Order: sequence, then structure tokens, then C-alpha cells
Amino acid sequence: EDIEVVVLAQNGDTVKGKVEVVDDRRIRFIAATDVRGATVAITGKRIRKKMDWGVIPNTLVRMATGFKNISISYTQTNGTVLPGYASGTDILGMNLGGASIGPDFAFGRQYDDQDLQNKIVQDSWLVRDSTLNQMFMRTHSSTLSGNATYEPFRGFRITFNADRSYSENYQTNYRYVPSENDFRTQNPLTMGNFSMSYMTLGSFFDGLGPNFSSPTFDRMLQHRSVLSKRLAEQNPNSNVNPNAIYQLGFGGNQTDVLYYSFISAYTGVDAESQSLNMFPQIPIPNWRLQFDGLKNIPFFADRFKNIVLTHSYKSTLGVSGFQSNNVYNNLSSAYWQSNPFGYSEFGADGNYISRFFLNSVSIQEQFQPLIKVDMTFKNEVQTAVEVKSSRNVSLNFPNNQVTETNSFEVSVGAGYKVAKFKLPFLINGRRLENGFNVRADIGWRDNSTIIRKIQEEVQQITAGQQQITIKIFAEYELSKSITARAFVDHMGTNPFVSNQFPNSTTNGGISVRFTLQP
Repeated sequence: EDIEVVVLAQNGDTVKGKVEVVDDRRIRFIAATDVRGATVAITGKRIRKKMDWGVIPNTLVRMATGFKNISISYTQTNGTVLPGYASGTDILGMNLGGASIGPDFAFGRQYDDQDLQNKIVQDSWLVRDSTLNQMFMRTHSSTLSGNATYEPFRGFRITFNADRSYSENYQTNYRYVPSENDFRTQNPLTMGNFSMSYMTLGSFFDGLGPNFSSPTFDRMLQHRSVLSKRLAEQNPNSNVNPNAIYQLGFGGNQTDVLYYSFISAYTGVDAESQSLNMFPQIPIPNWRLQFDGLKNIPFFADRFKNIVLTHSYKSTLGVSGFQSNNVYNNLSSAYWQSNPFGYSEFGADGNYISRFFLNSVSIQEQFQPLIKVDMTFKNEVQTAVEVKSSRNVSLNFPNNQVTETNSFEVSVGAGYKVAKFKLPFLINGRRLENGFNVRADIGWRDNSTIIRKIQEEVQQITAGQQQITIKIFAEYELSKSITARAFVDHMGTNPFVSNQFPNSTTNGGISVRFTLQP
């Protein structure tokens, strides 16, 4: 810059300092020492620099190659327990002298139902004992996880995390029937659990309406009609009536109708576009963002030693305790692969019985934090402002109700810590100059638990409160082994339900801590 700034003190001496150009019309002069009654003379003009077009491709390259430390892992565990196994074993559990377990099974192959039954009959794997009642069991679990760090420029980092977990336990009884001289499968049952990182931002900020009502829940009830029609179109045993609100067998409380209506509403996806895959294969990444580059900007560098911005989002979809319905035991896995919604059996409520009995499906969503700002000023004062929010929603199928827990929290804190702080008064005739630490934190929290009944369309808050907390303390090191502390803690609670009462608690005092030196 072709600009000269001369600052003269009252005695005519030149004041030394640093010159910064703020914009086309302003400059900033930072004097090395305090000066009173100074005069300022500015000469020259600012030279406009030409645009460095090379910055654009360099920035694009950094953004394209910003991914660091990418890792993906997949593990699968399978096991088989076959009671009544009659054939002998030699090397690695195989029977080299007969038609029994081969290398494929010894090295991890898990037979499906039909193949295993053929092996049992054709190769005489099991004892022919009709009194054998121990269950055959096959276990399967798979875990997929991925992590990646994206850093397009210095000081800005995003960490992505994705995971999927699926477990399934199958059991049945291969019982020998002497009159048929054959084995029959009895009481087959599949049980399992599923969870996956997901994306439910589409409805997170919908908020609550009057009397804790929910526009998201209302949207879920509306989606049932659309999903009923889509599921009926997938069922070869259904005849679709375009004028009906709900299709025959797929009423408003049918398991699959509720499941996909819940997912579409609480993920913010249109009911016509909602995937009809109960256990999706590809997890959706969650993320954590951190930015500490503000300290490199002159305005912040002059005022802060450090300033860090943090944001985090995590959402998990889970299906807890699903199990197969025994009314479809006569249908093979091949049938379900070609007809995933080919239900044919009706329940007492007039709806199709789903392939799986579901206990509950849940969405756990957290902003931990939504935004957090950590600041350390030049004078060593530390401050932090943090906003957190979370939502846990679960659909319980046995009683057809949604339970929703919401939480919102804001906290502000400030602290000051110095290694040598001189007391303004004397102790035993001398003025102490030791470590001093003072901090104050104020928090406000709002949480509520609401039950939303689908059949009755009733929404009722069952628990919740607003809470304010104030914590203040000061510590001073009287010596290397003695620390004095004064504190005040206050908590006030205002409940949302009528069977609880507002209350507040305040604690305060002075404590002295002795530390024994070795």
C-alpha cells in the first residue's frame, strides 16, 4: 500500500506503531505506546491490487482433495449349532470317509433352510431319534462402519461417521418322524435387531404446536393412506381400490403401513417417494464440524488468543426386537425375495399379518452441540456459548402409540484464571500473590416427554420441565497445599405436568482444601 501515516506526540516526537488498511476509505493505526493529544497526518493512496485468478483453481483443487483419513470396515459373523449330529469328524471337523461336512462348511459356509434339510436327509447328518427336541440355531451378524475427515482448508475440519448393524438368530427343530422315515422342520423362528446411522433433519425443526401437538405426527397420520395403496400394489393377493382411503388388508394400523408412514414423516420424505425397504443397506453419514480459523483474521486476532466453532449432528434409526410370524412358516425365503409384501393371512383386526412382528422402531437425533463457541480473549478470559438439542421418537406397535422426548438447552459460561493474582488486602502482614480461578455458568434447559396415540389421535404430555441453573465459584491458592473456595449453586425447576410443583434450590458456602505433599 502506497500510504504513509505519521503520528506526532505533543512534544513533537514520532509515535511508532502498526498501520492496517481496513477498506478503501478507512485505515487503522495501532500505537506501540499510549499517547495523548497526538496529531495524525496521512499521505498517499491505496493501490488496488488486481484479482489473482489463480486462487480459484487452487481453491477448487483443495476442496476436491480435502478428504483425509478415509476408512471403511465390514465384519460378518456366522454360526451354526446342529444338535444330534451323527456323522464322525476327522480333520477340521470334516468326515473324510463319508458324505458329511465338507470343506465349504468347515471354512464358514452357512446352509440355507432347504439346502440344510437336503443335507440332513440325503447325507444322514442327524440321528433318527423322534425324542430329540434341542433346537437347531443359526446366527448371523454384520457390521459396516466408515469414517472420513474432510479438510478443504486449514482450520476447517468435518468428520463424517456412518455405521450399520444387523443381527439375526434363526432357530428350528429338525424332528424325525418315524411313520414317514423323514425329518420335518418344526416351529421355525427368526429374531433380530437393526440399527443404522440415518438422516432425519427433514422434520427436526418442525417444532411443537399448541398443547404440545406435532405437525410431524399429523403428517404421519396423513401418510398412512398413501402407503396403504403403495403396499397393496406390491401384494399379488390384493386388489387396489383407487377410491378407498385404505386398501383391504392395509388399514391405518397395519404394521407395515405404520412403519413406513412413521419413517417418511419423521425423515421429511414424501410418502410417494419413501423406500419400502425395512432394513436399508447403505447408512447415511453423520458429521462433526470444527472451525478454528477465525483467529487468523486480523479483527479476531487482535482480540482473541483462540476462538473455536463446533457443530455436531447424529441420527440413528433402530428396529428393536423383530421376529418372524409363524403363520408364514410354510413360505420359503425365495418367496419373500420375489414377493416382499405378498401377505395372505388376515389378523383379527382385518389387516394383513406382516412377515415380521415388530416391537418398536425408534429415531434418536442429537445436535451435540447445535452450535458451540469457545473463546479465549487476550486478557486470558475464557468464555463459552453452547446450544444443544435432541429428539428421541419411538413407535410402539403393540399399543400403536408414538413416544417423543424433546430437549433444548442453552448454556453460557465465562472464566478467568491467572497464575499470580495479588490480593487487595494483607494476610499475616503480607500480600499474597498466588493462583486465582473464577468461573460463572448459566444454563437453561427445556425437556418434555409426550405420548401420541394413533388410534385415538390423542396427544398428551407425561413429563417435562423448564430448568435454570446458575453456578459461580472462585478459588484462590493460599499456599501450595491449601486452596480456599467460595461457591454458589442455584437450580430452579418449572414442571409442565400438573402433578408436580415448581421448586428451586440454592447452595452456597466456603471450603478449604488441604493437599498433602509427599
